[in-house]
Amino acid sequence: MSPEDLKQTLGMMKDLMESGQVSEDELVEVRNQFKEMYGSDIGDLIKKAGDEAGSMTEDEAELLDMFKTILGE
Repeated sequence: MSPEDLKQTLGMMKDLMESGQVSEDELVEVRNQFKEMYGSDIGDLIKKAGDEAGSMTEDEAELLDMFKTILGE
């Protein structure tokens, strides 16, 4: 998945969250699936990325902000 595809997907997820179409239970499931697939908690990954924010491109920082918004980090 390209960075642009990821950005578009995150944008759609954000729109769904804001519309109330994604429940807290579904977010918990997304977190669990991420951990199973990648072996790390997405919250830990977001925190680590935030710690390295100074070395991110503008697009990477925007994606990080979207993740934070969607997942309530």
